[in-house]
Amino acid sequence: MFGLLLAVLALPGFLRGDLVFRCPGCTAENQDGCPKVTLCAEIVREPGCGCCPVCARLEGEFCGVYTPRCSTGLLCSPSMDAELPLQQLIQGFGRCTRSVEQDPSLDLLPTNGLVSEEQRGV
Repeated sequence: MFGLLLAVLALPGFLRGDLVFRCPGCTAENQDGCPKVTLCAEIVREPGCGCCPVCARLEGEFCGVYTPRCSTGLLCSPSMDAELPLQQLIQGFGRCTRSVEQDPSLDLLPTNGLVSEEQRGV
């Protein structure tokens, strides 16, 4: 009965989208206990709702969902042969790699599998 009452009271807020999780603000008091960070190429905040500064991960370093983010211009990527890429990222076994922007001249083949003369360079 209590569970039903709780569901009825929470449902309107859920339907309106009011139940959004937001991290609390980082106050000076929160940051008082943070260790001093030096000798970093780039300083970022702790993962999740952390307020302490940490060093961003560099190219080739391990990364994941619960680790500091990769430096600017890098992406945390699972290995190409990962059977469970999300699990690899959750466990912190991704690697910071250079983000590759797709060359606009590399168009995908048509969905019917046929290659036009223009695409073949004829």
